[in-house]
Amino acid sequence: MPGVGPIGIDVRSSSNRVVISWEAIPGKQYQVRAASLLDGLPWQTLTSVPLFATNNLIRFRTPFGPSSQFFQVLKVDTDPPEIWRLKPASNGIAVSRQSQLKVDLRDETGVDPASVRFTLGTNAPLTLQDSQLSYTNGTVVYTPSPDTFLGQYGETVRVTLAVSDTLGHRTTNSWPFELELMPVLADNVIVISPASTLQLAATNGDTFVFTYTGPSSGLTNGHIVVGTDPAFPYQRTVVSVTEELTTHTVTLQTTQAALADILVEGSIHFEGQGMALEETGARSASVTDGISIPLNGLPLYVKEGVKVEVVTGRFEFDPDLSIDYQIRKPRKFDLKISADLKLDMMLSASWQDSLKFDSSQRIGRAARNITGFIPTRILIPIPLVVTAEFRAGLEGEMTGHARVMGGFNYSRSVAVGVKYRDGDWTSFTEESSDSKVYPVTWEASGSVRIRAYVEPKIGIYLAGLIGPTLNVKPYLELEANACVQPGQVGVDVSLFGGITSTLALEIRGWDKELVPPLPATELLNLRALLWHGNFAQATGPPPLQSEKLVWIPCGTFMMGSPSNEPARWPNEGPQTEVTLSRGFWMGKYEVTQGEYLEVMGVNPSSWSPRSG
Repeated sequence: MPGVGPIGIDVRSSSNRVVISWEAIPGKQYQVRAASLLDGLPWQTLTSVPLFATNNLIRFRTPFGPSSQFFQVLKVDTDPPEIWRLKPASNGIAVSRQSQLKVDLRDETGVDPASVRFTLGTNAPLTLQDSQLSYTNGTVVYTPSPDTFLGQYGETVRVTLAVSDTLGHRTTNSWPFELELMPVLADNVIVISPASTLQLAATNGDTFVFTYTGPSSGLTNGHIVVGTDPAFPYQRTVVSVTEELTTHTVTLQTTQAALADILVEGSIHFEGQGMALEETGARSASVTDGISIPLNGLPLYVKEGVKVEVVTGRFEFDPDLSIDYQIRKPRKFDLKISADLKLDMMLSASWQDSLKFDSSQRIGRAARNITGFIPTRILIPIPLVVTAEFRAGLEGEMTGHARVMGGFNYSRSVAVGVKYRDGDWTSFTEESSDSKVYPVTWEASGSVRIRAYVEPKIGIYLAGLIGPTLNVKPYLELEANACVQPGQVGVDVSLFGGITSTLALEIRGWDKELVPPLPATELLNLRALLWHGNFAQATGPPPLQSEKLVWIPCGTFMMGSPSNEPARWPNEGPQTEVTLSRGFWMGKYEVTQGEYLEVMGVNPSSWSPRSG
């Protein structure tokens, strides 16, 4: 519900009117309600017809009543339910033929469960009366029965969902995805299972020793031996063979085999949620819903007259990972890493003189083992290790002599990933955020820019070889400028919250064809102003006393709105940093036409009280 904007008095007629204004979303409708008490009486709707927003500001005038009045602005729900997450994703690949399908819905007034119609391919639509379909907490889930398949191997399946909200607004969405391919192993692959004539006896680095039954092992250079034991999976290319016929043993010198060497055609899917901390101690703690690292008292920089530390704080990280890999012409590869990030940080910084700094330290390390399978008659396990190294750091510069303390609570849901189609890599990002700023205290003569961050760097290792690496860096940036002039000392303080993310690709062990054109790509670079404050402290008699004026202290501020602000108009940018070297007085209230006429001698307004 949008907040009510400033309230003023309109004097265009003999009876005063209350003017209510608020920031609106263009194209949406709003209702205004009023009550004389906040409890005990029902709200009365003042707008017989909803107000339609043609821009990002709406004004509504209503007569000023004889008693106190409270006003409420409500955005009218005219939108159907929104689909905000699909599993599998639209145009996804390597989906199991018996995979569970999920659709997450959002709506302001709520979804009508009785309206749900779910259609898989050319089948008849299903309702929630069908045991395969369910709806709980905004999520529609389709679970195939044990004897039901989504389609044939390699088939592109289209799902359609039609749903309404409780007000009757209906939407229909349709999206395709591709089912897993039937696995076809290369002719030179030897699968080692409990029923095989070959059995692994020992390993030492790249040396593998097998026992066998029969007159010979049958192994030659170029064969690929693949183990099916999930406790010790391996995929090795034979480069030399030494066979002992009397003991029925064969010693192999091997190298790691790539997945594309094992499969002529097929699909592999990896999926994992959460991680476990490998490092424990004062700064590391594992929680059920993810990783939590306390930051209380963490020194970020102590050197050369500068001390920056986290007074209180905590970093929470809850990641999900999915990788889909499809081997056939053309190759397809999907990687998606999503995470809920929470950074709570109260910073204290003191310094003197001038200094630039950049430092970081490791505060934890986490890991998770994930196993994917090639779905042959005997499943072939493919090991994947995901590691994350957490670092806390600080960068910035300080001049003068000052001490400042401020902080924020910053929550962000981020999904980043990359797709490989037709020989090209493309990246994508999804994000939403929420923040709360803590009070800022200061004593300063100079300036400061400090950026404190906690950064998890994720590495994905396939069968001991490296794959993609991803870093996600949420940060708090504090900028302060202090100035002194006759009668006052002023300081201008801004708090920024942001996040950056970079994905690097090294596809050893996957496929020689999956070669990225660039070693790294920036997925995310967001920076938003969380809070801004101007403070003034008297150092003697102020140059002027007035009930109608307010003192604007010297300092620096960002003029204009950011390019990613919703409902932004082109003439609101570009953003420009403006520095006021001296403070000045400004009127507390809007200039009336009478005041303008008194000073300027003319009134250019197209409307005046007399003409109204």
